[in-house]
Amino acid sequence: MTGTLQLARWGDLSRLSASKRRAVRGIILRIAFGVLLALLIVELGARLAGWGGIVEFIPSEQWGYLMRPSQSVHSYGVSVVINSLGLRGPETSARKAAGVTRVLFVGDSVTYGGGHIKESDLSCRAFESLARRNGLNVEAVNLSAPGWSPQNWMGWISANGLLDADAVVVILPEVDLARPFSTMATFEFFEHAPALRIVSMFMRFDRTKRERDEITVEQRRLTANANVEALCRLKRRCEAASVPFLVVFVPSHVENNLHRHFWSLFESNLSHDALDLRAVLTPEYFLPDHIHLNPAGHRLTAERTSGTIVPLLEQIDISQKK
Repeated sequence: MTGTLQLARWGDLSRLSASKRRAVRGIILRIAFGVLLALLIVELGARLAGWGGIVEFIPSEQWGYLMRPSQSVHSYGVSVVINSLGLRGPETSARKAAGVTRVLFVGDSVTYGGGHIKESDLSCRAFESLARRNGLNVEAVNLSAPGWSPQNWMGWISANGLLDADAVVVILPEVDLARPFSTMATFEFFEHAPALRIVSMFMRFDRTKRERDEITVEQRRLTANANVEALCRLKRRCEAASVPFLVVFVPSHVENNLHRHFWSLFESNLSHDALDLRAVLTPEYFLPDHIHLNPAGHRLTAERTSGTIVPLLEQIDISQKK
């Protein structure tokens, strides 16, 4: 009976007059036009507000991936500029300029700042500003990428060196302790961003940019050991070049944290070269998502780091002037 009624209704539709069919088509066209107009408004609004841009990456067997050189992207209302070396920050070169003291900041998305933190608010830029107030001609270089582990950092440095650095500062968040070597597939990064902002925003919210947690406890232990060894190799490389080395311990307050109990491993190997900020970087003031630093957290990290590194840089500056 139901099928008969449906057929009758379709029959009624097919018998609509030409004027009524034109009216139906007009309604459909107006709806389609309204949807397209709404999408156009969203697209233009996102571009004007600086939202929805996605940084492009280039894969590498040695260091996993790095940002595509020479790009400028607006994401979350913040401009992210990638220089010709593929690093976030102003244009620079592999060799420092004469009379410049260079500090290399090494890390993951905490150091990189993502698309949420303005360039001027990053810990490396705040450190640069503090050092210059002390009369030092300091250039901070931001060697970091979202999702990098210590193995990624050391892979890049093994291939490219320390970029003529006078000091090296590693920002080590807790979530990196047992993080394995990361690839573009780990976080679903793009070589080529979508042309439309509305598409990139949909993809950003639709995809899950997090590590795969299927690895076993034993695999995490082995990964933590590999990460410690990577940092120890970096430390030895700095020592061989007479370059001061500092690793900054940063907390992460996440549920089901599978990294925290590995701190003792890193402390036993790096405590003499460490600045421990785990107690002072509290989530309610400095870690809005319990992992990444807000501008105040970046400033505090820069202030504490400068208290250790700037006196060493002043000694280097004095020796260079003799």
